Amino acid sequence: MSQAFVFCPQSESWIYTGLNVEWLGLDTLELGKQKITCPKCGQLHEWTTEELVLRSDGAG
Repeated sequence: MSQAFVFCPQSESWIYTGLNVEWLGLDTLELGKQKITCPKCGQLHEWTTEELVLRSDGAG
């Protein structure tokens, strides 16, 4: 599994969405628009699957 991140333009940092996905399953993931309160800047960010960046969680 990989952790899914989106970019916060205010803090210019990547924030974890709380979503864990398989690399191969990302293309079929249909979530529509999602919202997350950013832990860095406190603002509400909207994001879509196309904006996700995956990072391995190191769990092998």
